[in-house]
Amino acid sequence: MALTVVLVRHGQAAAARPSQTDMTRHLTPTGAKALAASYPRVLSMLDTGPASHVVIWESPAVRAHETSAEIQRVIGERDVEVCDFLYEQDQAAFVEALLAHAKKHKNGTVICVGHIPFMEDMATYLCGSSLAFAPGAMAAIRMDRTSKRTFGKALPGTLLWFAQGPKA
Repeated sequence: MALTVVLVRHGQAAAARPSQTDMTRHLTPTGAKALAASYPRVLSMLDTGPASHVVIWESPAVRAHETSAEIQRVIGERDVEVCDFLYEQDQAAFVEALLAHAKKHKNGTVICVGHIPFMEDMATYLCGSSLAFAPGAMAAIRMDRTSKRTFGKALPGTLLWFAQGPKA
């Protein structure tokens, strides 16, 4: 039994305007088109069929929500949870949420849409791989629940694949 964690950096975001908060920045039109063109191929590497349990955790930032919506356009609508810890880049809260999810679900996939450097830091933490996430990049990590190791120590994660973000 295993849980697949997919770390996703949101797509290319528009520059902040003087009167705009970071939280309300949108994807650029070019960035959104790049995700639409690349995500069908990338997401085909995941088991997202009707029998699979797939949930999406997204940062509350608009650009993360728009990236999550593009993922759902490709794989179909899924349960989505807005997770402040993804925007706040709170590693302890993220790991706690993963542990709680793993206890509840024997198998499945958690797609986490967030920001850098958090996505890069979590890839290193979960499986030891140092990856540079361009906008829209994804890394799939298998967390083997049968391992005797724990989330607090050397982690049992195995990098399944990494897809660099599309050129926008």
